[in-house]
Amino acid sequence: WLKRHLRILHQRRDVQQRMAKAAMPVMKAKASKVIAVKKAKAIMKSAQPLFKKVAAPSGLGKIRIGIIHGKVFDPIKVGTHDRNYPGKFKIKNNTGPNADGWGGQYHADVSTGLKIARLHPDIFEIDFMEMKDVTESRLAKNHLTFNFWGDMSIALMNEKPELAKRLMKVQSNPATHHVPSWDYYEWIMHKSRYMKQCTKAGIPMIDTIYVENGFDARAVLKKIQAKGWDKFFVKPGYMSFFGAGTINGRTQDFVD
Repeated sequence: WLKRHLRILHQRRDVQQRMAKAAMPVMKAKASKVIAVKKAKAIMKSAQPLFKKVAAPSGLGKIRIGIIHGKVFDPIKVGTHDRNYPGKFKIKNNTGPNADGWGGQYHADVSTGLKIARLHPDIFEIDFMEMKDVTESRLAKNHLTFNFWGDMSIALMNEKPELAKRLMKVQSNPATHHVPSWDYYEWIMHKSRYMKQCTKAGIPMIDTIYVENGFDARAVLKKIQAKGWDKFFVKPGYMSFFGAGTINGRTQDFVD
């Protein structure tokens, strides 16, 4: 009986030792985790915040932000607009078949200015203006003026060449603090310029025929045939939107 009892005790001890040995890595990992968590908490407790909220110093005045608004094709979803959206800034009767662009009375340009003012009323003062109100002297009074497409291109699209000339003068004058800057604006407006530079930088672009110095329809059609395209799309390379001046179709239809 005694031998059998000792044998059982030895077996139990062997099992316990094997179980303890198997559990050792897990126990070490848990212990390391506890230590790491304690260290992280200690570091977080002792660390200083990256920034703290400081009220704008009195006497310096607010940062003046200009918002050029009035385009009718960039609406926001009804219900997301500011509750105090001024009635004079709403685009009325801009729905149904008579709507301009995507319609709607609440638009992104005004909404951006209202949100800046609501989030930081102690820092920013917003100067809302329509395209017709834009002058060099007015913009010069602002620290920055954001143009949400109330620019010379829209004035031209609206068949207002004199307004377009005035806006071009304002946009190209660095003293007006106009955003976007003139060089960036021109880069975006010249499609062939930015597409070529993107291609050079390794950014994939759709296969394109760049037409410079005038448009010769027969010469372009020959280039399209040489590409082997069964259909194509042509659009103006500078300052055009919403399908103005475009043409597209099957290559064979144009050949015939």
